Amino acid sequence: MKGSKFTVEDKVRILRERIERKMTIKKLCAKYGISVSTFYVWKQEFDDDLTQLESANFDLPKENLSVENRNLRRLYISLSEHNYELSKLLIK
Repeated sequence: MKGSKFTVEDKVRILRERIERKMTIKKLCAKYGISVSTFYVWKQEFDDDLTQLESANFDLPKENLSVENRNLRRLYISLSEHNYELSKLLIK
């Protein structure tokens, strides 16, 4: 079997480029000569395991995903509480 011509760093750079430049997946894949299914395989590979990104030797986003997740959970709880209070007012 033939190995990938892209290194881990290349794959992550390509995945990040889509987000940073807001490119469509189709355009990004055409630019680098990869299939759309390959893109999704890479996305799943690196989304599921952040440790692979951290073990690669390149700069990561400034805010860690766990911090962002914690902030989103707090926001969700706050909105849920607000929604509950509004629903109580509507029932009256």
